[in-house]
Amino acid sequence: MVAFDKHPYPRLVRAFKGYQGQDPSVARYIFVGLDANFSSSIEESPIKDEILDYLSDGVEYWKKTQRHHPFLSPYYEKGSGYKYHLQFAKMGLTPDYADKISFVELLGCPTRGKASYKRFMELLEMETEHLRRLDLLISSSQRKKIIFIARGAYPILFKVGKKFDCFKWLSEPRKFNLNQLYAMSTNDKLKVYVITHFSDSISDEHIATIKDIIEADQ
Repeated sequence: MVAFDKHPYPRLVRAFKGYQGQDPSVARYIFVGLDANFSSSIEESPIKDEILDYLSDGVEYWKKTQRHHPFLSPYYEKGSGYKYHLQFAKMGLTPDYADKISFVELLGCPTRGKASYKRFMELLEMETEHLRRLDLLISSSQRKKIIFIARGAYPILFKVGKKFDCFKWLSEPRKFNLNQLYAMSTNDKLKVYVITHFSDSISDEHIATIKDIIEADQ
């Protein structure tokens, strides 16, 4: 089993921006997770170039391919990240949403291997600049935003926010149950929801609830 760590593939590391899809400073809907995990052998994957194209311009990629992420390519071997994006695709969002959606990661580097909380937190300790940049991109924007934070990521985000003096727009975490939607801190510009992670045991009903929030905002 490959140990969880930063991904070693240089081209992937250079292409990764700490988010996927639209730039979070202009996106309307932001989905927050822990890290962007790629197969350790992604350099040999038939979708290697497709991934690099996507990381270069995720908005154009979605419009061009009609897929929001290359992990849904028919040439992908359904490895790391496939379940997350397959479940996300169940919302049926069209390429019209390509310039409105951003996938934001707490780690500013791509990763590989099975998740390890200990190593994740070690890497996160090195990401203070990335975390503060994300906080600024989200909280200082004059555009209205809806933030969906995975239930496992929320308490970590709150914890590092306290430690590094950022993410002050988050309210105290509590117990978040599977497939339950939680409305957290809100104001006229920023609405925050805690949701079940798309790679978790997420139900179709919960996915539909997330879609309803997005469509109601149109």
